[in-house]
Amino acid sequence: MKQIKLAYVIWASLIFTACSKTSDECVEYIPFQESENGLWGMIAPNGEVLFSEEFEGKPTVAHNGRFFIRTNGIWEMYTAEKKPQPIGKEYAHTSGFHNGVAIVAEKGKPVSIIDTEGNTIKVLDSIAGKKVDGVRPFTNNYAVFKTTDALWGAIDQNGNCCIKPEYRMLNDCSDGK
Repeated sequence: MKQIKLAYVIWASLIFTACSKTSDECVEYIPFQESENGLWGMIAPNGEVLFSEEFEGKPTVAHNGRFFIRTNGIWEMYTAEKKPQPIGKEYAHTSGFHNGVAIVAEKGKPVSIIDTEGNTIKVLDSIAGKKVDGVRPFTNNYAVFKTTDALWGAIDQNGNCCIKPEYRMLNDCSDGK
């Protein structure tokens, strides 16, 4: 059993440290617990502990100096530093950061794009004249969205429509395609 755990740790380390993309796309810190059922902290892929025994809820991985924690169904954003500080608003949904932007939705509000300070870059209530039903996370600097009439399109990181919502299905971008 110890060999399986060791193999898993090695595999996870390779995934989190094998980042050939820009540093914005790399995982900066991952959540960890020092003891079973203990509080959560964050550790870098190289083993440097950022902080420990800090949060009851499990943080997301940290990208762009930020991470999220879900408490009672609400996501909160924190700075990835020795003394994490809450920043931004409370969100019903979040994608996590990709190159300095994230897709989020405050409770009862439309989806929007925010920066790492929690500032709204663009509200995505409608795109190309169509009402938005949902937006996937950014992949390769583009996010696929679905309209209320079940058509798919894509936006860039500023929320500008780059593929009009004219398709019955659209996959996430990968390998520059």
